[in-house]
Amino acid sequence: MSNLQHNINIVSAQIPYDKDPHAKKEYDWVGRRGCRLVDGFDKASGRAIFPRDTIVPGMLYARVLSCPHAHAVIKSMDTSEAEAMEGVRYILRYDDPNPAAGFYVAQIGYFEGELMGVAIAADTEDIAEEALRKVKIEWQVLPFALECEDSIVEGMPILKNFHAIKVPGMPADTNHFKGTSANQYLTDWHLPGDVDEGFQNSDQIVEFTWRREENISAVPCWASLAVWGNMRNNQSSEGPVTQLYNYRPGNFGAGFLAEIIPSGIAPMLASYTGKNVICVQTPRAAHNCFCADDSGTVKCKVGFNSDGTIVAVQIDPWYFNRTYQSGIQWLHNSTKIPNLGINYNGAYVNRPINLPNRSEQRPNTSTYDMVIAHVAAALEMDPSEVARKNNGFEGHDLEWLAHHAEEHGFTWVDSQSQCINTAKEAIDWDANWSAKPGAKTLPNGNLQGLGFSGGYLNWHSTAFASDVGLSLDSSGKVHIISKQNEYGSNHNTTYCHVVAEELGCKYEDVHLRPNHQYDSFHLFDQGGSGGCAVNTHAVAKAARVLKPQILELACLEHTLLPTNDGSQELDGVYGYDRWPLRMTSLFPGLNPEDLDIKDSMVFEKANPDNAQPLALVASRTGTVSSGRHAGIPFGFAFQGQGIYGDEHDRPEMSRMCNMSLIEVDPETGQIIVKKSVAVNDVGKIIQPESCEGQIYGAAIMGIGRQILEEAIYDPATGVKLNDNLIEYKWPTLDYVQTVEAHPLENELGYGAYGCTGVGENQSDCAGQSITSALYNATGKWVLDWPMTPDKVLKALGKA
Repeated sequence: MSNLQHNINIVSAQIPYDKDPHAKKEYDWVGRRGCRLVDGFDKASGRAIFPRDTIVPGMLYARVLSCPHAHAVIKSMDTSEAEAMEGVRYILRYDDPNPAAGFYVAQIGYFEGELMGVAIAADTEDIAEEALRKVKIEWQVLPFALECEDSIVEGMPILKNFHAIKVPGMPADTNHFKGTSANQYLTDWHLPGDVDEGFQNSDQIVEFTWRREENISAVPCWASLAVWGNMRNNQSSEGPVTQLYNYRPGNFGAGFLAEIIPSGIAPMLASYTGKNVICVQTPRAAHNCFCADDSGTVKCKVGFNSDGTIVAVQIDPWYFNRTYQSGIQWLHNSTKIPNLGINYNGAYVNRPINLPNRSEQRPNTSTYDMVIAHVAAALEMDPSEVARKNNGFEGHDLEWLAHHAEEHGFTWVDSQSQCINTAKEAIDWDANWSAKPGAKTLPNGNLQGLGFSGGYLNWHSTAFASDVGLSLDSSGKVHIISKQNEYGSNHNTTYCHVVAEELGCKYEDVHLRPNHQYDSFHLFDQGGSGGCAVNTHAVAKAARVLKPQILELACLEHTLLPTNDGSQELDGVYGYDRWPLRMTSLFPGLNPEDLDIKDSMVFEKANPDNAQPLALVASRTGTVSSGRHAGIPFGFAFQGQGIYGDEHDRPEMSRMCNMSLIEVDPETGQIIVKKSVAVNDVGKIIQPESCEGQIYGAAIMGIGRQILEEAIYDPATGVKLNDNLIEYKWPTLDYVQTVEAHPLENELGYGAYGCTGVGENQSDCAGQSITSALYNATGKWVLDWPMTPDKVLKALGKA
C-alpha cells in the first residue's frame, strides 16, 4: 500500500479551486446552520486558553516600560533599586550588549505609551510592575508634533520611528523623502491616464477635503510566552521558542508593535534566565500601541460629466506615519474611471504607528465613497446609480469584467447591481430617499436622511499562503493539524465544515489539534475572514488528498505472518479468518473508485446499502506484514499566494454595499441610526452564523468609527487623554437600532467554493453611509470625522 506512504511534496500540487474538476456544487455541510461551534463550549465556559491564561512551572512574568512622553530619549537609567527587589530575575535595558535590545526596548520613545526602554522579568506580575516603578530614568524631552504640518517645520527633530519603516506591505523602495524635513515622505503609485487632460474634458469639477482623527484599532492585552528547553510544546532544546496559542484576544488585523514587542522580549529574557517567560501588556499599553491606518487629511478633486460618468480623480492625502494603503486603490480596482492621480504625501508624527487594523482598506473606501457621494450630490442623482454607472476594473467596463469571469470558469453575475437592488428593497429606498437634501422633517422634529456606501469589491481572497495536514486516527476521527490562531472570526468551525464536506464524514467527527504542538504546518492566521478564504483552499485540497487513501484502506486485503504456531483460533473476530491471519477487504471485489463516504459511512456507490462505518475502516491502520504497512491516512496541501498571478492584477468580481437610514436631532446634533442594511456578496457561505456575525460586528464597528471614536490629545504635552475604555467611546447596540445582514452567494470569489472574505468590508462602508445620510438629512457635509454632535451642530450653524 505504497501510496498511503506518500511523499507530502507530491500531494501538494496547487490547483485553483475554480478550475478544479472535483470542486463541489452540491453541499451537505457547507452552508448548514445549527452546527455547534467546535470551540463554543470552551469559549463560553472559560476553558479556552488564551496567552494570559498560561501557567507553566517556573514561569517568569515580564513587563515593559511605556514611554510617558510624546517624544523623549533616555539620557540615563538607574535600575539598582529594582535589581535589589526579591523576585526580580532579570532586567533587560536599552543599552544591553545584545543588538536586538535596541529594537525591543529602544532608547527613544516616539509617542506616549510606546513600549521601550526596559523590560523586567520577575516571579509575579505584581513584582515586575513594582520593579518598573522603581527604575529611575533621566529623560530628555524632545519637541513633538501631532499633525503633519507641524512635523515638517524647520528645526523639528527626525520623527522617523524605525518601527514604522518595517510596516508590512510597504517596500522600502517605495518610500522617498523630500522637502526640507526628513519627516515628510512621498510614495509613488503608478496609475492610468492623465488627470489634467481628464479635468479638461469634464463637464463639472468638485473639490473637497476630509479629515479623520486617529482611532484605536484594537484592545487586546497582548501576551507572549517563550518556552525554554525540551518541553512538550517546544520541539527545540537549544533555546527559547515563542509559544503559539489556539486563541488570541480580540484582534482586528496586524498588532505589530503591540504584538511584536512582547513576542521578541519574552524569548530574549528566557535566554538570559533559562526559564519560561511570559511577557504581558497592561490594557493601557495595548490601547496606546497602534491605531487605524486612515488617520490624516485627504484633499480630493473630481471631474465628471452631467450623466454621472466620472472622468478624472486626483487625491492629495496627508497620512500620519505612512499609512498601509494609498487611498485610491478601490477607484482603480472597482471602477472604469480612466484618469486617476495621487500625490501621496505624509509625515511622521508623534502618534502610534498606523497599521492594517479593523480593515486596512479604510483609506481606499473613504476615497471611493466620498467621490461617488459628492458627484451624486452635485448632480442630485441617486449615489448608488452613480456607483453603478462607473462600475468596472482598472479602467475596464463591465463587459470586460464579464468576459474575464467567463474566461476563468465563473458564472458571471453583475454583483454590484444585485447588492444595490437587495439593499434598496430592504431599506425601502424609493420611499425614504430624497434627491433634495434636508427635505424630510419628521413629526418629532428630527431630520431624516438616507445614505449609500459601497459598490466596490468585496475583497480578501487567496492573498496569502498557507498549508495544513489532515490525519485519520484509528477511531475514525479526522484531525486538522496546523498552527493557527482564532481571535473571534470563528474560522476553526469553518474549517471543520470544509473537511466534513470534502470527506463526507460527520461534522462532529472533525477536530482541531492544539496548534502550538506542531511546527510543520501553518494556516494564515491574520486577516480574519480574508485569511479564512485562503485557508479553506488548503483545507479542501488536503481533504481531497486524504479521501482516496481512506477508500483504499477500506479495500485493503493482505495476509499477516503468524506470531505463534498457528494453532490459535480467532473465529468470530470481524474481518479475520484463522491463522495465518488474513485482513480481508471490507468491500470484496470493489476498488476505491467504486466507493464514497457520507455521514461517516463508507458505502458502495452502486449499492448504498453496502456500507461500513468510517471508524471500522480507520481501525485497520497500522497493521504490519512482511515489511508492508497499512499506514495512517494523511493528507497535506499547500495554498500558494501566486497561483493566480499578480494579486494586484486579479479582478475581484464580487461587490458589497451599505445603506443607512438615520435621524438627526437638530437641537443636540445627535445622529440616531434607525436602520443599517449590510449587503455582501460573500461568494459562498461556509458557516452561516459566522458569516453573518462578521457582517453584523463589522457594521457596528464601522458606524462607531464614524460617529464616536477618536483619540484626544493634550496639545501642550502630546499625551493621550482617553487611553482607556471609559473615556474612549466605543459603540454599543444602543447607537444602532437595527442592523440587517444580507449575504449573497454568487461564487465569484477566489476562495474555496468561490468564497471571499467578509469581515472587513462593512467596517469600511457602514460608517461612510452615515456620512452620506447626514448630508441627505441636513444638506451639510461633515467631513471632520468622527461626526460627533458638536461637529453636526457647527455644520448646522448652531455651535
